[in-house]
Amino acid sequence: MAVLTCTVSPGKPYHGTAGVTSTVWAYCNSNAATLTFGTALYFYGSSVSQNNATKHNCTSCYVTVTAPYQAGQWKSGAILGYFDSSGNGQFTSEAYSATVGL
Repeated sequence: MAVLTCTVSPGKPYHGTAGVTSTVWAYCNSNAATLTFGTALYFYGSSVSQNNATKHNCTSCYVTVTAPYQAGQWKSGAILGYFDSSGNGQFTSEAYSATVGL
């Protein structure tokens, strides 16, 4: 059985109806029993919102993180923990989206 590997991909923040939102995707090479997301939105480099969520049994899944809108420079960041059904896995280093002016 192949060793489970996953990557995390924070999407560029956008100004939507709920405020500023980023969609953070996880992509795995096989089914991950547990994916633990730690996501955040950064406004001028300071964390203003977090969403920590757990997903089960997926190879590609996502969570969203939202903050109240403020005009300025935004980016999103995420750390992903991924584990197979035996509990083997690891955490990624933090990944960041591009910075966008909203």
